Amino acid sequence: MDPVTVIAVAFSLAMDAFSVSIAYGIYPKGDSKNTALKMAASFGAFQTLMPVLAGRLAKNFELDCWLRPLVAFGFLLLIGCKMIYEAVRH
Repeated sequence: MDPVTVIAVAFSLAMDAFSVSIAYGIYPKGDSKNTALKMAASFGAFQTLMPVLAGRLAKNFELDCWLRPLVAFGFLLLIGCKMIYEAVRH
C-alpha cells in the first residue's frame, strides 16, 4: 500500500475511535479509571487487529475485484442493521 492509503486508513480508524469515545464520555455515569483503561486497551487492540485480519482474509480468499466492494457492503449492512435493531429495541 502506498503511504497516502496507509494514512487514510489510520485517520479513518482514529476518527472511529474518537467518535465512540466522545459518545461514551457524554453518557453520564460514575465509572472509574479502570473502566477507561479497559476501554482504551480494547479500542487499541481492535483498531490494530481489524485491518490486519481483513487484509489477510482478503489475501487468502483472493476475491475478484468486483466482489470486494460487495463483501465490504455486506459487512457494513450487517453492522448497520444491528445498530438500528439495538436502537429500536430500547
